[in-house]
Amino acid sequence: ALGRVIPGVGPQFGSISHMFCTECGTDNPAAAKFCATCGRPLTPSGSIDPLDARATVLGFLPGQRLANRYALERLLGRGGMGQVWLARDTQLDLLVAVKVVHDLLACDSQAMERLRDEARLTILLRHPHIVSVNHFEGTGPVTFLVMEYVEGESLDKRLAREKTLPEAEAMRIGLAVARALDHAHQKRVLHRDVKPP
Repeated sequence: ALGRVIPGVGPQFGSISHMFCTECGTDNPAAAKFCATCGRPLTPSGSIDPLDARATVLGFLPGQRLANRYALERLLGRGGMGQVWLARDTQLDLLVAVKVVHDLLACDSQAMERLRDEARLTILLRHPHIVSVNHFEGTGPVTFLVMEYVEGESLDKRLAREKTLPEAEAMRIGLAVARALDHAHQKRVLHRDVKPP
């Protein structure tokens, strides 16, 4: 495994440096010679290469593990908050969607608190038309949400391909969204950003 000293950034690091194991994803103290989780040697590197800890985790590569559990497989999409990856939960052997938050957003304490609140609220929402959130990680070098993975084409891609939907299909989708929003409202959760994913 190749590791790299990461200068501390943001409130979660202060001025401490860390040695990140790119083999298993463990955040080790800067003085560590071997990874505390997998035992691989950690080698500081002054150059930026594809296995640089920041490039791997925040620029991402397939195969990267987060929290020594979620193995990234392929990029599903990106947006203002970060990137969403298809990943495998290696403990449960289950495909999941992992939303990894942009580094700059993770350094914003108010944004992080809103994200934690969103995760807490979403965990309460169990409905067939709402993607479930199973895990939130906000204390390590990478902030991410682990969500249920739903296979299939997104609505925006379908609309780009078909331009319009048959009336019955549009009504079916609209009713599913309305039922999901009604469930959220009953739990006193307001979405405020409904759009095709």
